[in-house]
Amino acid sequence: MIAIIGLGNGAKGWSVAAAEYLASSDCILVKTALSDTYQSFSETGLAHRTLDEVYERSRNFDSLNKNLVKEVLACAKQFSRVAYLVDGSGYDDGSAALLLQQKAEITVFPAAGKASRAMPTAPSLTVYAAQDFADNTPLTVGELPLVIYELDSALLAGEIKLKLEDLVGAERDAVLYTGGKAKPCKVYEIDRMPCYGYDTTLYLPSASLLGKERFDMYDVVRILRVLRSDNGCPWDKVQTHESIRANLVEESYELIDAINSGDIENMREETGDVLLQALFHAQIAEDTDEYSLTDAVSELCTKLITRHSHIFGEDVAKDADDALSTWEKNKQTEKHQQTYSQTLEAVPESFPALLLCYKLQKRAAKAKMDFADVADTLAALESELKELMEANTEAERENEGGDLLFAAVNLLRHLGVDPETALHKSAKKFIARFKEVERLALAGGRPMTEYTPEELDVFWKEAKKKSL
Repeated sequence: MIAIIGLGNGAKGWSVAAAEYLASSDCILVKTALSDTYQSFSETGLAHRTLDEVYERSRNFDSLNKNLVKEVLACAKQFSRVAYLVDGSGYDDGSAALLLQQKAEITVFPAAGKASRAMPTAPSLTVYAAQDFADNTPLTVGELPLVIYELDSALLAGEIKLKLEDLVGAERDAVLYTGGKAKPCKVYEIDRMPCYGYDTTLYLPSASLLGKERFDMYDVVRILRVLRSDNGCPWDKVQTHESIRANLVEESYELIDAINSGDIENMREETGDVLLQALFHAQIAEDTDEYSLTDAVSELCTKLITRHSHIFGEDVAKDADDALSTWEKNKQTEKHQQTYSQTLEAVPESFPALLLCYKLQKRAAKAKMDFADVADTLAALESELKELMEANTEAERENEGGDLLFAAVNLLRHLGVDPETALHKSAKKFIARFKEVERLALAGGRPMTEYTPEELDVFWKEAKKKSL
């Protein structure tokens, strides 16, 4: 039998039951003698062996934990009652957690957790081992106080500092506990302490919204909840999905403009604005018991995993086209689309007209319903133009005009041109050329409206020569 015994964080922090087990143990292994709790245990006079030498032959923390477990299991093959002593509760140790995954008969005698060294009276904490935090830095530290333990070197402290500076800011208040003493500091000073050890623990207290210099996703949700509360903003708390839906479209186009212009600073701002709209809808839905942000995020993550079956499953994608095909295949399965017609009907009608036509044509092409080559699409375009010119009524002209545009989209698609992008560029080009025409007209001493169409056409041709 193996018992994991937590040594707690102070003098004789282990339980009475743990002491009784220790007294009858055949083999006692102590993870490290570097912990300040080891001194209290060594005073018992019980025969034991420390495993500090395992640290020296382990490449990293993963191999360290595996090697520690091997030592404990090897001892269990020789002795019937083995005690493995670790700092803290017995549950907050990486090697102990790995040991608990084994099939051996294991009992845990818990004690005070490692986080209690930093904040013994805190009602709730977010707790990380330093190496775990460095290797798997979270996207957010949330609003709870944060505790990072086993900060045993200046190098590791430097890694933690850089990651925390990005998450919470360099000027955030913190406290370092080492050698039984507490030292207040700023985040940027975390790696400037005179010494570090196995028992060094960092405590990061929670901060009010007004006291923060860096924010995360959790803060956006907190702010939205405040704004929509009974005592919140009169405008925010009365909004509905319908009242703000246009904002999402507007913010999306503003982000696209920033992308097109290559303005990274503006992109950063507009990305936040688009994110705000999505979170606003999630908060409205949560307030009205429709769904929660967690529901939306869970559905998104499930979709990302199941549709990337070439990453998380058994499918294989040799290139980007294969990956896209796999995504579409999985999407059809998830949405129970059994016919090609259903895939066409699934294209949102609220898409801009050019994008709608482009999407419909691409999906129809997957069913082999497509022109053979560019020549055929050009012939179809010419035919639609002829039919438009022969139309006699307004209804006929509208009908044939739509067909002409649809055929033009088809031709561009076959030429590998995105029609939405192409038309946007043409519109931008038209504005530039129009400005040049007006400049030339004014230089001639008259406003544009006083020139004949033929005269303006001369200016237009001059503007085109400048490649505007």
